[in-house]
Amino acid sequence: MFGKNDNRDPERRYIWRLISEALTVLFLASAALQLNDDDLHIWGSFYASHMLLSLASIFSINEHKRGYINHASIIMIVWSLIMMSISAIKITNVDIGSSDIDDETKTDQQM
Repeated sequence: MFGKNDNRDPERRYIWRLISEALTVLFLASAALQLNDDDLHIWGSFYASHMLLSLASIFSINEHKRGYINHASIIMIVWSLIMMSISAIKITNVDIGSSDIDDETKTDQQM
């Protein structure tokens, strides 16, 4: 990502490190918010894996490790696009006229 001569542009490396640190914190917070969700296994693993990837990019020192992180980043982008598509399909297929409260009320009334 930065090439073999990383020392020639330390400001650029510092900016990317700050971005990676911010993303690590945001993905950690997002993963923690999923703890009380029904689909923790889907979204918790999604945010946790992104958090680990951004954390790894902070501590990658040599060129060999950066190559793995770049490949993992491409995989994560594809995974993110797939998850966005699935979420968009689920949102468009939701019946807007009913809610969970209405469904619970109907179930209670039937009993």
